[in-house]
Amino acid sequence: MTKPVAIVLGGTVPHKFLIENLKKRGYKTILIDYYENPPAASIADVHIKESALDACIVEKIAQKNDAALVICAALDQPLPVSITVSEKLNLPIPFNSEVAYNLTNKSAMKRVMKKTGIPTPEWHCVETMEDAYAHSIPLPFIVKPEDGTGSKGITIVENEQNFEEALQLAFNASMNGKIIIEEFFNGLELSVDCVVKEGVSKVILFRERHKCDKNGSAKGTQCVATISPANIPESTKKSITKIMSLIANAFNVKNGVLLAQLIIKSNQQVTILEIAGRVSGGPGGFVAVKKKTGIDMLDIFLRAYLGEEINITINDDSRHYITGSLYCSEGILGSFINFEELIKAKIVDGLFLYKNRGEEVSHEFSTKSRVAGFSISADSRNELKEKINTMYNQCDILDKTGKSIFLRQVGVHKCL
Repeated sequence: MTKPVAIVLGGTVPHKFLIENLKKRGYKTILIDYYENPPAASIADVHIKESALDACIVEKIAQKNDAALVICAALDQPLPVSITVSEKLNLPIPFNSEVAYNLTNKSAMKRVMKKTGIPTPEWHCVETMEDAYAHSIPLPFIVKPEDGTGSKGITIVENEQNFEEALQLAFNASMNGKIIIEEFFNGLELSVDCVVKEGVSKVILFRERHKCDKNGSAKGTQCVATISPANIPESTKKSITKIMSLIANAFNVKNGVLLAQLIIKSNQQVTILEIAGRVSGGPGGFVAVKKKTGIDMLDIFLRAYLGEEINITINDDSRHYITGSLYCSEGILGSFINFEELIKAKIVDGLFLYKNRGEEVSHEFSTKSRVAGFSISADSRNELKEKINTMYNQCDILDKTGKSIFLRQVGVHKCL
């Protein structure tokens, strides 16, 4: 009997687990990713080195292989491609292309939130340097690509001196030539993972997001780790839960998952920064949710795609979890030192590779310089801090010549 074909867009670590799920369901899996050896390629039945962002190419591959499913579960940019192609080929989808666009284009997302009364920072979308200089957002503010992902091209502008450089970075990272200038707020930033069933949103986990820059300063824009459960009062949890219900309704998500990035200001007011209709792609968010609650967000997303029943039973434990990423400076990735010993000693629960040995690590501080993810659990926050400090003190990452390229100063141990 011929197996049904599932096409997966993007070879990220979460999609490795998605492919495992699909294969257990009896699918032949085809991964589309233009990288030579992305993490999910090792488990896919076929890896086609093409862009997952090219809808025409994806459609041709789907038609040629008589695909039963075209899916993207943990990436923003390929998500609308998967929905558009699926609509054309009359394949299963969790929501239509308009919903997908609103959940992935930052300007469209902001317009929906403003229209429906969901709290979000003020912003301007601009296409030229001249328009950018005419904006009215007060300092400090964020400059970022309208269609960006992975914190690439994002800058916190605190004075006019670094505004031009921030604009250039954002424009260079934007595929559609548009950038966002947005209010910046200080406060505790969270990721909120939700499941939507029949239009009703249920919060599964509140996770603290910890960021830093290449020098280890907490003022950076790159999320290096999330910690759960988030240390926030019950009243704030209730406010966020109410807002997430509004979001599900505003964006017309009936079944599936929602991921929100938000900030809790000093007055405890909640402001939504961004929303996604997908599973958290990093650092290790899907791992944290499953470990802490027993909920497999990738399976929920797949069930929504296929129109299957969604069951939500949270088995919350009392432990504390951290999932984070490890960054390196420019070079050719060589070896990971002492991680096996740390896992055996139960300091680290697991390590999952974003890059393979022999692959190039970018000079820019972004997801392109992220080489691996880790997960750690503990019975208390203090024990969690001890374990994370032990890991950073005892591990190392070397290039192919044996030189350390590990950005040890970049990590959640600098933020706690």
